[in-house]
Amino acid sequence: IGLSQPNMEHPYRVGGTNKAKAWAEAHKDLIAELILVDGRRNSAVQLDALEDLLVRGVDAIVMSPNDSDALAPIGESAKRKGIPIIAFDRKLNVPDDQIAAFVGGDNVEMGRVAGRYIGEKLGGKGKVIQLEGTPGASATVDRKAGFEEIMAKYPDIKVISFVGHYRRHEAVAAMEDAVVANPDVQAVYAHNDSMALGGSQ
Repeated sequence: IGLSQPNMEHPYRVGGTNKAKAWAEAHKDLIAELILVDGRRNSAVQLDALEDLLVRGVDAIVMSPNDSDALAPIGESAKRKGIPIIAFDRKLNVPDDQIAAFVGGDNVEMGRVAGRYIGEKLGGKGKVIQLEGTPGASATVDRKAGFEEIMAKYPDIKVISFVGHYRRHEAVAAMEDAVVANPDVQAVYAHNDSMALGGSQ
């Protein structure tokens, strides 16, 4: 089985990779080898690594795409070779016949939940900084869409967005810029916990 992560630096990715390794070790009767590939936050690098997995003849690919559209070509390539793809956490934007399964949460609803909470806490008025994840990742697109859907119901709440790429240190830098430009900010919505921590520093 080939396991492709968009990066292996974030604690969430490291934890998931370690769990997969432990599972493979404990289930040697089911899996002969687990091949790990790191996308290094670069869609071209991840796509090359996925194509290499196809050449190596893996029986299945488990992946979380760095960018849901940029990684889509692997769907047709895997289909031609009869290799199933299981996407997790982030969707792969391919036709249904090119993916065996998707395992993940409802990211649009996550954004809505955050939007409802902030809207109520601010009493329908104020300024919010949105720290977005990696552009093009389905989780980013969906969490933004859900949040902004709810914010549209609050015309007196202004949302200003910055990109933090799901990284704590980038969120710190983004918030420094955000607070200088918007000293009256009243709330921060971050697309993941690392950026929330960075944004609160």
